[in-house]
Amino acid sequence: MSASKAIAESEAYKDFEQRHNRHLNMLSDGDRNIRKQALAELKQAVAQQQDSGVLEVFYQDKLCRRLVICLEDPIEKNRELAIEIVTLAIDKVGLHEEAQIIIPAICKRMNSQPYQEQCK
Repeated sequence: MSASKAIAESEAYKDFEQRHNRHLNMLSDGDRNIRKQALAELKQAVAQQQDSGVLEVFYQDKLCRRLVICLEDPIEKNRELAIEIVTLAIDKVGLHEEAQIIIPAICKRMNSQPYQEQCK
């Protein structure tokens, strides 16, 4: 049994995932404030998680792909929160297989024009 599979089957991981599953689902909501609330909660969870194994499995299996989608959010604060979470997670667990989706998303974001601000 691989180490990540063992962690994914542990009670600590199951508890962590269950507590934050709602926030993961909120990331796809149409309301920008709900997405912002979910990102803020996930940022706090990533910052406070002491077990790097649990965080690594959760980040790689559940969170990373959803954060990449949030990098395209029309609300700047939500994009910033997504970047902050990715940065926190990389600082805590490193950059592994998920680099294949994170790096192209970051490059795309850097090469695109910012969203047009509406004039009053």
